[in-house]
Amino acid sequence: MRGTGWPGITSGWGGAGAYSDGKLSLSPAVGGWLEEYVGTRMLRGLIDRVDQLYLEFGAPRRVYGEDAEKVDEWRRKAVLSNLILTPCPFRHLGTERCRELLVRMKGFLAEKV
Repeated sequence: MRGTGWPGITSGWGGAGAYSDGKLSLSPAVGGWLEEYVGTRMLRGLIDRVDQLYLEFGAPRRVYGEDAEKVDEWRRKAVLSNLILTPCPFRHLGTERCRELLVRMKGFLAEKV
């Protein structure tokens, strides 16, 4: 990224997630207010479609945060601390794999325009 000007850490291709540890949240319960604009059903469909695209470009199949027993255990711990746990399954891409996937996606799109 040296010598390229603004690195696009918070905007541009990949946005903030491109230079983080690459977690793809798979729940409409986190990440903003999109559900208020498009509704739960449409948002769920969009999340599923994005997830499928990431898989097609090489994302790992494993999803974290779906173990109901562990989620309940953490929910109980949160309540004891007067906190609310919002469960969120996610696909962990990792920093390097996230960048690789974004490069593949960008290349795919570049061939189409």
